[in-house]
Amino acid sequence: MAECASRIAITYILKQVPVKIGLRYIWKGIKWEIVTAVLATLYFRYLLTESGSVTSLFQIITQIGLPFILVVIIAPMLIGSISGTPQMGIGILLPLLLPLLGYISVSNVTIIFAGIVFGYTMSPMHLCLILTNQYYRSDLNKVYPYLIPPLILLYISAVSYHLLIGGL
Repeated sequence: MAECASRIAITYILKQVPVKIGLRYIWKGIKWEIVTAVLATLYFRYLLTESGSVTSLFQIITQIGLPFILVVIIAPMLIGSISGTPQMGIGILLPLLLPLLGYISVSNVTIIFAGIVFGYTMSPMHLCLILTNQYYRSDLNKVYPYLIPPLILLYISAVSYHLLIGGL
């Protein structure tokens, strides 16, 4: 970022662009919808982390009495779709689920990670999805029919494979 800014500054100096005109170019060149989307996503992630709503959601899911395999499959999808980032889902879910699993294996972690990736990839909070749709001016409702079927197939394949080789 700093390298880009320094190149712009050097170009403006070499071309002797007046400061007022240079600032106007920069102001007009910023895509404010994208800046707003990024800031809103970061703020939403902060709200989720600080409010403890994800931990409460996980407690409700486990108190309902669902079979543990469904909790391990459903919770990561929900957390991934709420957070919009895999890092946040991993940071929240692994400390909650791994002690309940009793042992840590590649299969267990992969099933959890696959659910998080599935959830965040289809999430309207997924920043890459938002920015790509804004950039190409596409309709998110028209993107989902192409996005969801391969994601479901990929998720079912990952869970099935790891249940067969490692089980829960």
